[in-house]
Amino acid sequence: MKIFLWTTLAAIMLAAPVFAQTVNPDRLYEQSRGSQSPVEGVWHVYDRQGHLLREENYHNYRLDGEMKIFYPSGTLKELLHYSDGERVGDDKSYYENGGVEVESNYDDNDLSGPSTEYYDTGEVRAHMQYTDGKLDGEKNVLYKSGIMKQSMYFVDGLLDGTVSTYSEDGQIVADEHYIHGNLVGHNEYGDKNVYVAKNDVASGTVAPTSDHEPTPNDMPTKLGDSSYDNPT
Repeated sequence: MKIFLWTTLAAIMLAAPVFAQTVNPDRLYEQSRGSQSPVEGVWHVYDRQGHLLREENYHNYRLDGEMKIFYPSGTLKELLHYSDGERVGDDKSYYENGGVEVESNYDDNDLSGPSTEYYDTGEVRAHMQYTDGKLDGEKNVLYKSGIMKQSMYFVDGLLDGTVSTYSEDGQIVADEHYIHGNLVGHNEYGDKNVYVAKNDVASGTVAPTSDHEPTPNDMPTKLGDSSYDNPT
């Protein structure tokens, strides 16, 4: 009996170091991540299959430096930058094929300044501007050929003015007019080329006016025609 107990105890003692050596410390960090943060240095976060998800840099308990986010395949998905816990500087996100998807800039955790989106084949898809984390100013969406697909304007994150949509041969297809984010008019070109106020479509009533209601010169018109149908 004693021989059996000593044999069992010896087997447990020999197995324990082997088990300890196979535990990935980064996996342990992932499990305790909700209750504690690393103090200093580079940390790695894995999924349950052992794929590297993120590589993070810390200083004094705060994110500081680069953060890399990966696809399960191991390809870089996002490259972010932090300073004293705040997201700052140039950020990039990538397609799994390695091409750049979005280039943007952050200031005090908010999107700020110009941002560019790309197709997975490398062509520019869109240009836009941000102020304090909100779309602000002109945004242009392009076809892969570089021809304008849509143009629009934002004020404090809301569409304001005319959103114009174009075919790839450069012909205008439709206009929509917004006031403080509210759609007030829509016009299509071709067989349907009459300007219709939003509320005319919904209930037969005229869209409400405002201090910033577009003048006749601002309203969308028929292609090749200076006339328009007044919604009132």
